[in-house]
Amino acid sequence: MYVHRDLLLHSEFKGCRSILNDAECFKGAGKGCINASLHAEAPRLLQIDDNSESRSDRTTYPESFVPSRYNHFFEYAGKHLAINLLTNAVLSLDGDQYRLVRRILDFPMNQSPSQSMLSRLLVESKFLVPHGFDERAYLARLFETSKAGKKGLSLAFVITLTCNFRCPYCYQDHTEVRMERDVQDAVLAFLKRKLRGKEEFHAAWWGGEPLLEPQIIDSFGSEIIQLCESLDVQYDASITTNGYLLNEDNVRLLAKGRVKHVQVTLDGPREFHDKRRYLTNGHGSYDTILQNLYGLVQALPGVEVTIRCNIGRGAVKAEQWRQLLTDLAPVKSSISMALAQVAPARSFNRLCVSNEEFHAFCGDLTKMIQEQGFRITYGRKTPGAVFCGAIPVENWMVHPRGYLSKCTADVSTADGCLGRLNPSGTIDLNSDSTEWIDFSPFSLEKCTECDVLPLCMGGCPKISFDGPLLDRCRVKRDLFPFVMDFLTQRMRESDL
Repeated sequence: MYVHRDLLLHSEFKGCRSILNDAECFKGAGKGCINASLHAEAPRLLQIDDNSESRSDRTTYPESFVPSRYNHFFEYAGKHLAINLLTNAVLSLDGDQYRLVRRILDFPMNQSPSQSMLSRLLVESKFLVPHGFDERAYLARLFETSKAGKKGLSLAFVITLTCNFRCPYCYQDHTEVRMERDVQDAVLAFLKRKLRGKEEFHAAWWGGEPLLEPQIIDSFGSEIIQLCESLDVQYDASITTNGYLLNEDNVRLLAKGRVKHVQVTLDGPREFHDKRRYLTNGHGSYDTILQNLYGLVQALPGVEVTIRCNIGRGAVKAEQWRQLLTDLAPVKSSISMALAQVAPARSFNRLCVSNEEFHAFCGDLTKMIQEQGFRITYGRKTPGAVFCGAIPVENWMVHPRGYLSKCTADVSTADGCLGRLNPSGTIDLNSDSTEWIDFSPFSLEKCTECDVLPLCMGGCPKISFDGPLLDRCRVKRDLFPFVMDFLTQRMRESDL
């Protein structure tokens, strides 16, 4: 039996053998807007000796225990998988072990001596919780800690609205606007005010296409790094780019700027991608992006790459996407896949697919991706952490002209802004900002009653619960692929 978890077991669990390194709880909670999946905790994989359940010692508890409301069970490849979402503990069980676990969960105080080791493990992993333990209150404390972002701060810099692509579903207005010196100075003044007492700062480079302005990433980024070093604040960065300009010179620039994560979009294999993501002259981009990814991973061996796939009209059969996985196989160990539904906005609603169509297609595609040994990104994996990096109170996207927003869909104009950054480094917020600042899943009955709450913590505030396009509760429907992603990641990293 294997136990997969990100919380430490007590040292008296003599029957457990550590396979992977321990994770640091809640590291990176409250990171930047595009970095939502980047700081997921690495769970711990433990093996329980087959003889551990035959020990004669008996564990007694001073209080009664009940099953957690966040336990889930699945069948896969002749095994039973159990996960507790408060701890992300995952158990892989054969039939006899599964029946034993279910019996203990149903009657936690009616233990025989041969069950004590397993019962104790279930308590420590929170499959069993004390009768008076308020799981929702526990989650609320984790959420508020993550939302407050006391240890860290993140800003996403939209340094230009210009783009070298003309994707038909893009929600941005591509105007000749770049982040000028006065806005950069205002950001530095803001950081001087806010970084004191923080442990870490994350910069997320955005556009338009940010690599059209490499000199801003270089010079402005260097100033931020110097400021962080002067305040003893740890710095790292990420970039969201279409990947066409990830050439050798720009990769060196990203390495200098401590960029640890890169997101690039590939909307399927060449024949699909080049119909959706083409240059301003109409030429395709797939081959150049693919070669750039090979060069990026070779030049920066530790870089983490997210390949985003926007699923819209025309995505009929998942099998047609197998070539994309074949092309990405040489960099498999450095990437994770992110499947996204084309969002309805303005002129490109015609490319949207319904939630039912999206889930049907992605179910088949996810299975194929995981069978090929690729990871799939499913938001944050730290229980209780904010779903999106936009939710922490002091995280902002900074528009080229100094406007502030939370969501990536609101960066093109001042219409969707929530406030403005002043030259002094102070910010003025408008009344619309309270929707984000006051957000809590615990004010929503649908969320507080949900049995996957620790995983999504309310999801995206901008998506409705019952709309035909976009699914706020996608994580609930994708729980099994989420569990399999955990196992794929850990098995790959431990070379088991």
